[in-house]
Amino acid sequence: VIYHAYEFISNLAEHDIKAHELMLDKVDLIIAPDIERLIIDTERVQIFPERVATIYNVADVSYPHPVRTLPYNERNGRFLWFGTLHRHQAFADHFLVAEVRDYKFDLFGRITDPNAADVARRLRETANLRYFGVLPAEEVNRRRAENIFSFVWWNPEISPGHYYLPSNRFFTSIQAHVPPICAPHPQCVELIKRYGCGLLMEDWSHEAFSRAVKRAWRIYESDRFKTMVGFCE
Repeated sequence: VIYHAYEFISNLAEHDIKAHELMLDKVDLIIAPDIERLIIDTERVQIFPERVATIYNVADVSYPHPVRTLPYNERNGRFLWFGTLHRHQAFADHFLVAEVRDYKFDLFGRITDPNAADVARRLRETANLRYFGVLPAEEVNRRRAENIFSFVWWNPEISPGHYYLPSNRFFTSIQAHVPPICAPHPQCVELIKRYGCGLLMEDWSHEAFSRAVKRAWRIYESDRFKTMVGFCE
């Protein structure tokens, strides 16, 4: 029996962890998307299979059609966020800082912030932002390929699982040939440094975000953008 531990077991409620312990007693091999999360889980969960492995996550495969791509020179000049919008968990306020008002952003996703109405109002009132809300998967698939860069991050202070982030969004962006701009989550750092398929922020701050946006724009306006898109292929 093989169990794919897509979710970080140690992040679950206590009764869910106990349920996993009962289930894992019958499992021969457990697979996780990140080695550091797997190590934490083996220390946290009392019963664990002797054989474990890690396999990278992949692009979201829920679409009825393959992830869409476009040539590097057919983009709309806009940056992309697709995912949860939350001030604390996902730093939604980054998109509102004055330092990036000269750049354009397309935002897709559900606002889960406790003050969702206020977040939505501020996003929609900011001239350089287009907030689309939650769209059908095929529509996001179509629009995503038009953008130049895509952002990937979670607040690492929430839990180790949010720091050791094996993001489907990261792999979906690469498969769409939209280079990701990532906060320094370890797996993102590893793969971007290895393949040159995106950019890394120094940290999770809005200052680092602003610097990364400006750096990405300079790349977009140069021959380096064609090269970086090629590294996503």
